[in-house]
Amino acid sequence: MANMKNAIPPHIAQSARNLYRECLRRADYIGAKKGNRETLRKLVREQFKTNMHETDPAKIQEYKDAAVRGLFNHMFYEASTMSDPLSRWTGIQD
Repeated sequence: MANMKNAIPPHIAQSARNLYRECLRRADYIGAKKGNRETLRKLVREQFKTNMHETDPAKIQEYKDAAVRGLFNHMFYEASTMSDPLSRWTGIQD
């Protein structure tokens, strides 16, 4: 286990940790609205757990980029529903 810690540069590990926490926060937010909080948290945990032993910085960056895209897409969706209050009630967007 000590070798695994040394294999990943600290700045990558730290930012991956922060990204993991943000993904869990987003899962909490969405899950609270949709009623499937634990399911979403489980999905986030599984995705990160699947790749937790990856040591290739390029692969780690690829996984982090995918997570950031997911967060961005959700934030973009939330922003668009906030900008059009009618869409929240009707589900109809321009």
